[in-house]
Formats: sequence, structure tokens, C-alpha cells
Amino acid sequence: MPEEDPTSAALWFALASRLHRNGQWEDARTAYLHVLDCDPSHRDALTDLGLLLQAKGYRSAARTLFSQAVGLYPSDAGAHIHLANLLRENGEWLAAKEHYDQALAADQTLWQAHQGLSYVLAEVGDDEAACRHREAGFRNHAVNPLPLHGHTSSGTVLLLNSALGGNTPTASLLDDQTFQIIVLIVDYFTPGDPLPAHDLIVNAISDADLCTDSLLSAQALIQRSSRPVINDPKRVCATGRVPTGQRFAAIPGIVTARTTLLSRADLTSPGSGGALNRDGWTFPLLLRSLGHHTGRHFARVDDESSLRERVAELPGDPLMLIESLPTASTDGLYRKYRVMFVGDEMYPLHLAISREWKVHYFSSEMGHVEAFRREEARFLDDMAQVLGTRALAALACIQETLGLDYAGVDFGLTDSGDLLLFEANATMIVPPVGTDPRFAYRQRAVDAIISAYTAMLCAALAET
Repeated sequence: MPEEDPTSAALWFALASRLHRNGQWEDARTAYLHVLDCDPSHRDALTDLGLLLQAKGYRSAARTLFSQAVGLYPSDAGAHIHLANLLRENGEWLAAKEHYDQALAADQTLWQAHQGLSYVLAEVGDDEAACRHREAGFRNHAVNPLPLHGHTSSGTVLLLNSALGGNTPTASLLDDQTFQIIVLIVDYFTPGDPLPAHDLIVNAISDADLCTDSLLSAQALIQRSSRPVINDPKRVCATGRVPTGQRFAAIPGIVTARTTLLSRADLTSPGSGGALNRDGWTFPLLLRSLGHHTGRHFARVDDESSLRERVAELPGDPLMLIESLPTASTDGLYRKYRVMFVGDEMYPLHLAISREWKVHYFSSEMGHVEAFRREEARFLDDMAQVLGTRALAALACIQETLGLDYAGVDFGLTDSGDLLLFEANATMIVPPVGTDPRFAYRQRAVDAIISAYTAMLCAALAET
């Protein structure tokens, strides 16, 4: 603790920064708060404490700090980027775009803002503008070492990402106190350049529908390394939604929806609804844009008359056509279970319950209905009892067939105990539980997955 002048913001900030670098999170947080007690407008304390809290899952508090920084220093491009990044993670695309734009108004060379805008514009369907910002953001910035928060690391992880998005969110999984992390964007890495020194490769490119070319680039890059690889890109390539449904359709205990890709022209041409009927499709149908998650650009088509309208609302070409299966439980509620695969083990992550057909945890009613949370807690405490032997056997089959070191499965259960497969791939996030006491029961399940992931990486490093 600074002794010369305990009210000195400069001394407290120096201490906070040192504690932050060393990974002493709680002590660093306390020191940052002392800085702000001395100087509520301390620019670096506002942003650095915001980044610390964001990394630990306290997103609302981080947002408040970034917003204060932007309000106090409207010309500070860095503050706008920090706030924009958080808004983008929240799915607030237009608000994020506004702050990226303000950052670029201050400095057009800010590659971090161009990168963020490329993701935002892709989400809102402006592919041409997304491509321009992708080029400005990632060209000559393909390798990005992240800070190590600690004195030593267990090894250096080369983390492969795609500039298109479609990457496994690893912020909560990869401990930057345990590993030195170097992010490499495969799409913009010059093939002739030497790879950064590394001990382990983690392939985070996980959306096979969006990132086919990126996965091929990752395969070529991995061939240049003798180090172990987590989530071989070759195996990830087989996890697109169409091939996944085909792989598991005939396996006892697994129910999959018929899925195919169709061009916009085929879906909107005169008589397209009748053609779908002749091919065995019946309304309602589901339509989905490739490369989007968390329910984005995913719609139900109730009848032929609304087909053209729904297609017009979705970006991309082709679109995914999905059979609409009856997914509601006998009580009329919709349930979506998520189980994670780490190494050879499987771990329950969450159960989302909703009255709407499109179920996602963040938009479900879990925060409002105590009975739903009790049901989820039973699933987390005794997955085998809740799911039953038939669904557990189906999960084991899916895990073995995928052959991935890290993946997840979203599914429902039929009345007969079959597993109703929604998706199975490596794109799935393990989000921090946060501070809401109503969800404290979920912490043990999240901790188990993160601990297993860290142990898997450490075991791979031990083999080198």
C-alpha cells in the first residue's frame, strides 16, 4: 500500500496496475477503487478497472465504467472501443457501431475499431462494408500477443481465430494467469512467415458453415508445427449443421430435423412453396442464415404466404431450411439442455426453459420463474437421473463421433426419452455466472468445465 500519500491517485494507480499485471484480481479491484475515490475522473483507472471487471464477468459494472469514461472523455478513441467491444458482446450491434464509428472519427488507423466494426456489420447483414473493415482491421495485424497476468505461465498457447467470426469464445476458458496466449488470425497470416514460438495450438475456429476457408488455412498452418493441437480443424470441418444432422439421423435414441441449404432464388421464385411441398417439406418451416448464433437471423415460416417475407428479413445466400419438429414438452414449455464435452468427459452447463419456441438462456424466463431454476439445479446436480439412460447413451455417441477435444450439444428430450438434437459443435460459450445470487447454484458446473479445460491443456503441454 502506498505510504507516502494515501490519497494520491497516482500511487494507488501504480499499485493497482502492478496487482492487475500479477493477476491479483481482488486486490487490484480494491486499489482501482481507491484511485477513483481520490480522482473520480481518472481516465486509466476507469478503463482498466472496467476491463478487469469485464474479464471476470461483471459486465454491468464494466459498462458503467466505460460509459463514464466516454462521457468524461468523448474524444478518447480507446474508451469508445472498450465500450463498443462490450456492447458487441451483448449483441447491441447498432450501439456498438456508433462507438466504433466515433473511435474511427478520432483516428482512422485504429485497427481494433475496424476489426470490431467488421463483426458488427456482418451481424447486421452489410457484408460489403464488413469486408472493407475486415481488411483494414486484420491486414498486418494477424498476430496479437495477449498480456500475461502473473509471473510465470505453464506454456504458450497459439490461439487460432478466423477474421470472419465463428470462433469459440475462449475468454472464460483460457486462463491468462496460467497460459501466455498469442492470437493468430489465420486468414491474414502470411504463409511464408515463421509461426510465433508456441508450446500448444488451440484451434478456436469452430463454425464450419461460415469458416470453411479459415479451417483449411488452419489445417495448413498446423502442418508447420510439431506441437499438440486442441480441436483439429479437420474434425471441426465435419460439424456444419447439415452434415451433423445427416450423421446422427439414423442413430437410435437421436432425433434430428431434416436440414438443407437452398438459394434465396429457389426460396422466393414463383411456386417455391408448392415445390417445397412436393419435396416433402411441410409448413411451418424454420429458416436460418449461416454463421449466426444466439437466435440471430433465425425465423419460423408458418405458411407459404409468408415465405418470401421471411426470406427478405434474413441476410446471406444460401439460407438453411430446417424441418420444424414438435419440441414443446407435455406441459407446453420449451426446454433446451446444454452439455459440454471436454476431453473424454461430459459436463452439464445449463437448462433454459421458455414459453417461446426459440429458446436461449439469455432470453429465457430463468430469471423470473423460481421453479425453472430449481429444475435446472436438479439437472446440474444429477444429469444422469434427469436425462435418463437413452439420452446419456446418445450423448456418448455424439461425443465419440465428433471426436473433438472441446464441444457442446444443445438438445431437448422427447416424451419417450430420445435426444432431440438441435446442434453439436465447438462454437458454444461457457459464460461467467455473474453476481446475481439467484444463479449462484450454477457456479459449480461452470467451474468444473473451466477446470477440466485447463487440466486438458496442461496435460497436452506435459506431453511436449
